[in-house]
Amino acid sequence: MMVVRPKDAITVAAGASGARLIILGGATLGGPRYICWNFISSSQAKIDEANEQWRQGRWGQSSICRNFSPAQPNRSATSVRDYCSGF
Repeated sequence: MMVVRPKDAITVAAGASGARLIILGGATLGGPRYICWNFISSSQAKIDEANEQWRQGRWGQSSICRNFSPAQPNRSATSVRDYCSGF
């Protein structure tokens, strides 16, 4: 995930085997966004709930990847603004 502001300059490059890229844009969503592991939400409580459901195996299994990767239980959600400030 990458968050850019209007008029930010970005460069995208792919390796020798190429890449696939999806770009979504639009008006800024109101309110804060939180990110933790693979979960992004406007609610930290929803991330905590999704993390717990994932750990309990309630999301089913991917047809692409059969290896279960447990969510990171010691990680807490942080705001996307704080998460992206180092980039």
